[in-house]
This record gives sequence, C-alpha cells and structure tokens, in this order.
Amino acid sequence: MVQWWHESGAEIVNEKLTREIVKKAVALYYDNQQICLRNRTPELIQLLCDMDIPLLVFSAGITVYSV
Repeated sequence: MVQWWHESGAEIVNEKLTREIVKKAVALYYDNQQICLRNRTPELIQLLCDMDIPLLVFSAGITVYSV
C-alpha cells in the first residue's frame, strides 16, 4: 500500500494533475451520468462535511483525461 501510494502520487505530479482538472473531469462525467453514486451518498457526504469529519475515498486507480 505504501509503495502504491508513493508511485501513484508521483504519477499525479508527472501528469501535472491539478485540482481544477479533477473538478472539470468530475463535472463532465457527473453531468453525463457516467458517475453513479450509491443511494444517499450525497446526503452522507454532506453530513460528514457539516460535522467536519474528513472523508477518504480509495479507488482502484487514477485515469487522467484531457478536459
């Protein structure tokens, strides 16, 4: 897990992946309904935010798309 963390972090730096790029990519896929959240996930995320509880999401990998 530690090795994966360092390698994936290095790839993000190499690709110059910015917060703005991620926001655009998420908006693009969410608007096209290509991202499907489980029932009540938005409510859970909002509740965690309201209670100042951090949320960590693990993914099988990162794919960088030009947006």
